Amino acid sequence: MDQVHVIRHKVRVEGRSARQVAKEMGLSRNTVRRYLDQDAPIGVRRMTLRQAPVREVVEPQLEALLARTAGATGGKQRLTATRLHRLLVSEGVRVGVTTIKELMAERRRRAQEVFVPLLYKPGDLGEVDFFEVLVDVAGERSKAWMFLLRLMHSGRDFAWLYPRQDQVCFLDGHVRAFAHLGGVPQRLLYDNLKPAVARVLVGSERQLTARFTALATHYVFEPCFARPATGHDKGGVEARGRAVRLQHLTPIPTATTLAAIGGALLARLDEQLGARRDGTDQTVGALWSEEQKRLLTLPARPFDAAAPRLVSVSRRSLVRVEGAVYSAPSRWAGLDVTAYVGVDDVTLVGPAGERVRHVRQRFGHRAVDYRHYLPELARKPAAVRQVADELVPTLGEPYTEVWQHLVDVHGPKQAARVFAHVLGAVVDQGHERVAARLRVALVDGTPVLLAIKPAVEPSPVTLDELPATLRTIEVVGSTAAVADLVRAQCKQLKMPGLARGFEPLARQAREERWSVEDYLHECLSVEETSRHDSAVRERVRQARFPELKTLDAFDFAAADGVDATVVADLARGAWIPEHRNVILAGPIGTGKTHLAIALGVEAARQRRHVAFWRVADLVRALLEARDARELGRYQRRLERVDVLILDEVGFVPFDRAGGELLFNTISARHQRRPVVITTNLAFGEWPKVFGGDEKLTTALLDRLAESAAIITTRGKSFRTRKRLAQPTPPAQP
Repeated sequence: MDQVHVIRHKVRVEGRSARQVAKEMGLSRNTVRRYLDQDAPIGVRRMTLRQAPVREVVEPQLEALLARTAGATGGKQRLTATRLHRLLVSEGVRVGVTTIKELMAERRRRAQEVFVPLLYKPGDLGEVDFFEVLVDVAGERSKAWMFLLRLMHSGRDFAWLYPRQDQVCFLDGHVRAFAHLGGVPQRLLYDNLKPAVARVLVGSERQLTARFTALATHYVFEPCFARPATGHDKGGVEARGRAVRLQHLTPIPTATTLAAIGGALLARLDEQLGARRDGTDQTVGALWSEEQKRLLTLPARPFDAAAPRLVSVSRRSLVRVEGAVYSAPSRWAGLDVTAYVGVDDVTLVGPAGERVRHVRQRFGHRAVDYRHYLPELARKPAAVRQVADELVPTLGEPYTEVWQHLVDVHGPKQAARVFAHVLGAVVDQGHERVAARLRVALVDGTPVLLAIKPAVEPSPVTLDELPATLRTIEVVGSTAAVADLVRAQCKQLKMPGLARGFEPLARQAREERWSVEDYLHECLSVEETSRHDSAVRERVRQARFPELKTLDAFDFAAADGVDATVVADLARGAWIPEHRNVILAGPIGTGKTHLAIALGVEAARQRRHVAFWRVADLVRALLEARDARELGRYQRRLERVDVLILDEVGFVPFDRAGGELLFNTISARHQRRPVVITTNLAFGEWPKVFGGDEKLTTALLDRLAESAAIITTRGKSFRTRKRLAQPTPPAQP
């Protein structure tokens, strides 16, 4: 029977005294009295505050010691309670080590953060993070990174595996997740990972990377960020990531490709819709049905996660992208092309929009497609022999069979010489046409060189079809043959101007009885003019003008404040080697951009390298290059341009980071190469464009205005004048 019940029965029912009961049961009278008097449940003692005079004295001394030694600790080298006790004792404080341990425990308790239980509305918040996992791909164990997005209301998960943890994979994970879920949550919560955050500012403010800003703008969601080094701010995805790793990726999954493992993982997560959501009596699927209706609508087209990179093609027709090397068509050698870096592939886009795709390689590896070098291999049989093992399989049949046949019959050296002619035929006639002829040759035994020779069918021309001036001219057959030979030699020597002009010059030379030297001089002059025109066209194309504007098309009579003499002097280009800048300032629509483009065209005609940029586009490109860690290379490319035209300074303001990048770009050209600038702002208004940084703006103007030609345009907009000058159509009755 319960002892308390017995004590109470003896005293209250049987009428015994507390002294007698205590003596009889061998208990203290205080214990008997407490059992008789207390109202609280038996076994629960009320806490009483004990006096702690030593702690009250020592606690301020301990806090002072901790404040003094704050800078003497770091990382895992910290002061333990035992060490603090020794330091206090050495200072003459009389205290026990247990008291110090209790004080430190209490101090840690007070410093602990208190978490607030949160409520999640449907469609409001998702949490995103990357997790490192192990996978077995094609029999090889390697690291992979799991992109995980968790919807906090329903508990619906999306996960995909990537070979890297870079910005491209980060953005691609969002695109896949939104497409799979059929919508976008209104907010997404992240930690401060580098693919999204360029700089952590004060409080919750962040400076986002350019590509992540483009993603958020495309899908119109609000990016939110946890406090630095505070992972529990997004504890939902943190805990779920560990659970997915243990529940669905253990044992370590095995497949032939990483995509197969990712697909299987996503399918298993989708099967969890029937499971009950923690803390509720509803299933994940039921909550998801409610949340799906509240998601933001997907845009008409998905975001392109591939990262653009401006790269230069080397003389070996190779480009380096993200530390790997890829081949490009040999005609691109020496040009700047755009590389779009995707998760699994790299696409190179040439000047005419031609695309070349490679499988993305790891850092230090390379991908070379020798089909890109066919024009060069056609002239270099020794190189054909060297790369045949990789080239021939990419060409397919019947080229593989032809190569083996040539090696068997002639040996590898002579086979390479013959196959070089085959490659030349592929360049001139096309892959399929040559392949069809080779198939026939393999069947009927026709020699390879004879089979690939294009059939020339003469086209008879009647006398009536010729112009009257040519009907009396007798053409010797050998002359036509020589003309064909000269054209072929001009093509081989890359002299298109001479190929077009040698025949009419030959007729003129015969008629006017030129000497051989005069004829040769005229032929070379034609080729020189052709090359100059081609170089000018290429310079104009590389400048990337939005439209071609010339000084002949500029209306100086209607342009207030523009001195035609000054502009004509600038058109001669003397300011370029003198490194003098040109600043065109004035209201909108008064011809500033027209003059800037016209001066750029004149510089291109002098065979100078020109680059035209709208300032907002240049700043955005510099920010993207900085995020891709290619800023130095990008700035060096801009420094090599002879004339840099910056249009529309003042139309779009930018932040301090953009202002600093633009300042560095212009400063690098100071006293070295000129800059042409158009602006609609007075110089005193420039600080508001550069984020209010007056020092930076003053330094920039000081560099620009030094020995610069400043042209100020005035008056009404040309476009407004043109619109007002148009007759008003009569009103319809």
